[in-house]
Amino acid sequence: MTYDYLIVGSGSAGAVLAARLSEDTATSVLLIEAGPDFATLEELPDEIKYAWFPNSDGNLGVKANSYDWGFKGKATNESPNIEVPRGKVIGGSSSTNAQGFIRGIPEDFNEWVELGNNTWSFDNALKYYKKSESDLDIQDDFHGSDGPIIARRFKKSELTNISLDFYNSCKSFGFDDSYDINHPDSTGVGALPFNNPDRIRWSTSIGYLNDIRDRENLTIISNCFVNKILFDHLTATGVKADILGKEHTYTALNVILSAGAICSPQLLMLSGIGNTNYLQKLGIEPIYDLPSVGQNLRDHPRIPLMWESANQISLKKHQSPLQVVLRYTSVNSNFRNDIYMIIAAVSADQTVRMGVGLYKAKSSGSITLSTSDPYTQPVIDYNYFNDDFDLRRMRDAVRLACNIISSKYFSEAENYPKGMNEIILSDDNNLNSWIRTNVDTFHHISGTCKMGLINDPTSVVDQFGNVKGVKNLRIVDASIMPDCVRANTNATVIMMAEKISDDIKSGN
Repeated sequence: MTYDYLIVGSGSAGAVLAARLSEDTATSVLLIEAGPDFATLEELPDEIKYAWFPNSDGNLGVKANSYDWGFKGKATNESPNIEVPRGKVIGGSSSTNAQGFIRGIPEDFNEWVELGNNTWSFDNALKYYKKSESDLDIQDDFHGSDGPIIARRFKKSELTNISLDFYNSCKSFGFDDSYDINHPDSTGVGALPFNNPDRIRWSTSIGYLNDIRDRENLTIISNCFVNKILFDHLTATGVKADILGKEHTYTALNVILSAGAICSPQLLMLSGIGNTNYLQKLGIEPIYDLPSVGQNLRDHPRIPLMWESANQISLKKHQSPLQVVLRYTSVNSNFRNDIYMIIAAVSADQTVRMGVGLYKAKSSGSITLSTSDPYTQPVIDYNYFNDDFDLRRMRDAVRLACNIISSKYFSEAENYPKGMNEIILSDDNNLNSWIRTNVDTFHHISGTCKMGLINDPTSVVDQFGNVKGVKNLRIVDASIMPDCVRANTNATVIMMAEKISDDIKSGN
């Protein structure tokens, strides 16, 4: 059978595309997932279904380790390799993530438009943000009430002592109270929106696929590893895949990659789309020379800080350790809300933890191949802090985080973070070295198949996801963001898939 649409990857984008494109009963859709499928809420393993199972090793219990690709990446030349968790299961990373449901801000989309992507204004994005969500707390012009993904916030009465102390300490430093983090003008400290009603991780599998699985025009194949896109000259015709060691071929009039910001560029390059000279050295037959594939890796570098608790931490059973965030603009920065801090209480090892994130980095990295073997993970080089402005802002943020924890409003932690002392904290060079050694990721990798004008040598796709130089091939996932939005990426990728679904139906 030749399908109308073949979608590779069932994650934050792929599940949305499959649901929306199959609304037309005359359109046949094949959705392929490399990991297992769980067709009902009852079938979901608890590790995926529920959030917050604090383990004895101090794990925050917010990611599903058993359903992960197991990628490793390079943060800086000084740091050890870091874990790069990506969901390998129906729903993709939306089934395994920490469920922060935050939107990009208007300035993010203004930049996309300035790069020639004129259909990506914030007003247009807002339409699809609203379409995708059901916000249980806020009903106004900026929020949806009947979308597939359920969002909610913790009330002040539900906050842990550590979350409340963090909130009060941030307020004492002059930061605004931000009741609605997803309001376009929001900045300051407030409750983080989560897509986990009743502690259920409300993935795109639950929100978009579970109720439509009986559609006769929708086929879902799981445990199916796609290793090559098939072409007839420059026209995509299908994919080659592996199921339990057996090769299968699937054909379609249109192929859509929603494999994520790591696997989508990897699959393009394995299929012959990328830097021709580079591919030939690996023994890959080039289809089209597109050197920008895998470049422009954007992300949010994170500095993990951990303090010994000054008081006994005792969380209620399955109580969330993550509740409150701070977003603000660095001193002398033109990038609004470029810093993000989130606090956590961990009862297993009696620590207070904070993630300090640079949410508008200037540095960029890359995804490259080391071999033509599709089963070998690509080389993930974040190249963090290649720009001094990034390092300066992170340095200031780490110092502010320490000041917030040491304020009179915060009585739950002792002295300096683990591995830190006054000699490190007070000296720029020492702190730079400490940051470059200890940095890891907030897991929002984006930009590796950049969206832009056809004549932009740094772009891979146009603003509708069409891959340059070939026909009938699109990409719809975080890889096509020109830059990482100043937010966790899940909500924005869902929004993007909603929008491009409509673009496809409109003939774009």
